[in-house]
Amino acid sequence: TTDAGREFDATFSPDGNSVAYSWNGDAKNNYDIYVRVIGTTSALRVTTDPDEDVNPAWSPDGRTIAFVRRSPGVPSSVVLVPPLGGHERRVARIGGLGSLCWSPDSKWLFVEDRSDAQSPELLYALSVETGKRTKLTDPPADSRGDRDPAISPDGRTLAFVRTLASGQGDLYVAPLLRFTALGKPVRVTHTGQITSRPVWLANGKELVVVGGVMGNSVLARVAAKEGAEPVRMGYAGELAEA
Repeated sequence: TTDAGREFDATFSPDGNSVAYSWNGDAKNNYDIYVRVIGTTSALRVTTDPDEDVNPAWSPDGRTIAFVRRSPGVPSSVVLVPPLGGHERRVARIGGLGSLCWSPDSKWLFVEDRSDAQSPELLYALSVETGKRTKLTDPPADSRGDRDPAISPDGRTLAFVRTLASGQGDLYVAPLLRFTALGKPVRVTHTGQITSRPVWLANGKELVVVGGVMGNSVLARVAAKEGAEPVRMGYAGELAEA
């Protein structure tokens, strides 16, 4: 993309031919969800709400884009919309920052939530059909909590970032049972820095993460096993975002 303003939170369609993202528009005054076919010069505006629409996640079946709508003074909303726009459906209110990922069968979303601004964020499995939430993680009370969920291609492992009060974050992985129960988490990284935005590679054995210190982040590749060392990806520059 080469448009004016800020564009972020890209998510590919399952066939890889299109990308959805959040953009604050030519006027740079409000974030909405846009879809662009790869190789074209124009984008389709999918949402038009005056509140901020961010963190889109394209469902594996290609039929839906989930995103977070941030409204001043009230909890954020998890909203579903067709990729070409149209009728929206709110499935939940959340108190977290709002990173989302889908289960491979497109029936569940994994979301962040917390009871109040002072509580750590937890990860929940959210039924797209009913809106029912099931708690998955239980971070230490003195931490900032768990965020940035990412499910493996086979649907058996959930990766996420656990952030300490200091701001340091590390990558964890845990077996996922029937999409609504989590096994014992394993700490993957011990970098003493900030880790965020994990994305699984197609082999299901490695992830790409954003790592480093504030204002100097890079992309790194890391194996999904305890004590793995992240390896910087040489073709990605600084201030990168997965």
